[in-house]
Amino acid sequence: MDTSCLAVKYPITSKVKVFYPKDFNQTVEEGEIFATDETSNTITLKFPLPHTTLSYSVKSFNLSQIDFSPTPPTNLPNLPRITLCVSKSDADIKDLTKSLGGLTKVSLSSLKAREAHQLSLASDLITRQNSAASSAAIRMYNVLLKACSQVEWCNITSTGKRQPLATNILVSRDTGGILVVEPYNSRKCVVSVNLGGAKKGEAERERKKDACERVRRIVESQQR
Repeated sequence: MDTSCLAVKYPITSKVKVFYPKDFNQTVEEGEIFATDETSNTITLKFPLPHTTLSYSVKSFNLSQIDFSPTPPTNLPNLPRITLCVSKSDADIKDLTKSLGGLTKVSLSSLKAREAHQLSLASDLITRQNSAASSAAIRMYNVLLKACSQVEWCNITSTGKRQPLATNILVSRDTGGILVVEPYNSRKCVVSVNLGGAKKGEAERERKKDACERVRRIVESQQR
């Protein structure tokens, strides 16, 4: 195994600090290595976003345009170029070298499966975006999305009417639907609705009642 290749020199998920020259808008940014590419001689880093944990920002740097330093530079903010300080141990490199050496052939079917999975994630991310919703609604949507399998924006009101913008949250459509509406400061903000398609019977009614109560508890937990 060639230990000079980028994947071995800069293992994925290694923590990194980026130090910028003074003509940039920021001085220091912390993230981790997301990918490397031998052909273009680039390294891609991902950074957390302050307003969400569901996504992150990525930046790619050509290695010919940046400097690497084992320790943080001391001449801030007068750096001549962007400087990266990578936190990785010799054990990280040995483990990665061993795992890369064990690779055999690339499976086209597995690559297609990964592509389909990433496209699905991208599609889900797009459906979560809602410029018409308030910041409180978006926060509640993200909380419900982590706890429930079916969450979507809808334009149905608590009275069953439809409004111009889809700013309310619908949970568990397959049970007929549980509607969550603003403001989220009382148990009345969670309403059981019937959009059709739900199974009938006492067992299903109890199931929906339990699901509605669970959503109420999730909403109430955000008000503490």
